[in-house]
Amino acid sequence: MTDDGVDAQELIRLCKAEIGYKEPILPPIDLTVRAGERIAILGPNGAGKSTLLRTLTGVLPVLSGKVEHPSGRRPTMGYVPQSQKLDGAFPLTTREVVLMGRYRALGVGRRPKPADHEAVRDAIERVGLTAQSSLLFRQLSGGQRQRALLARAMVGHPEILALDEPTSELDPGAEHDLLALIHTLVDEQKTCVLFVTHKVSGAAALASHVVIIHHGASRVESGPVAAMLTSVRLSALYGLPVELASVDRCFLRPTVDGEEQP
Repeated sequence: MTDDGVDAQELIRLCKAEIGYKEPILPPIDLTVRAGERIAILGPNGAGKSTLLRTLTGVLPVLSGKVEHPSGRRPTMGYVPQSQKLDGAFPLTTREVVLMGRYRALGVGRRPKPADHEAVRDAIERVGLTAQSSLLFRQLSGGQRQRALLARAMVGHPEILALDEPTSELDPGAEHDLLALIHTLVDEQKTCVLFVTHKVSGAAALASHVVIIHHGASRVESGPVAAMLTSVRLSALYGLPVELASVDRCFLRPTVDGEEQP
């Protein structure tokens, strides 16, 4: 539902879906993804967060249950992977990497038009990489690479932006800046976000809704961010007493026995 009380368009609906590769790794899931929502998938490493993301984006079929697209078609996707999964020898410039995000609209065998190059220049400018547009992708810093991949994902104006722990290798300052940039871009383009993270701070900074996958994939919960990011739920998630503190108005950081956690 939007801020003005209007029901948002449903993009994806999981109905009693069991997900995994050969065997289910999570209990059956009911989950609806709506236009404009920013959904954080939160849980410990190895809980099945990325598997759920791959299922929602259509990369991985469900083992049982259903995946429905109420509009009658699969929504268009933009994808930003984990930085450590990238090939450091990527032999393309920043501009060429971002241009890859236009290929879906171009179609097979068609050459980019002036409008495509203009869209690429604008996307690069929006993420603050104009000065680095001619550099090889491998010459960029970790934060700059993630900004380039964000530009690649958004230049095609996707209905859903899928992010698989994009800040996992970034320091807190770079993480803050990237999440703020994502927030701005998705608001401008009215893009839905699916955001995998194991960091409570990242979920709090970006999400309108949160899916929590508990340790050992024993339980999956979902709901609005204010209802999900509570001391009670996070204490159950981490198995330790957790209190929440607001930092810089946009981050919530869990504390365990007085020590700040990531």
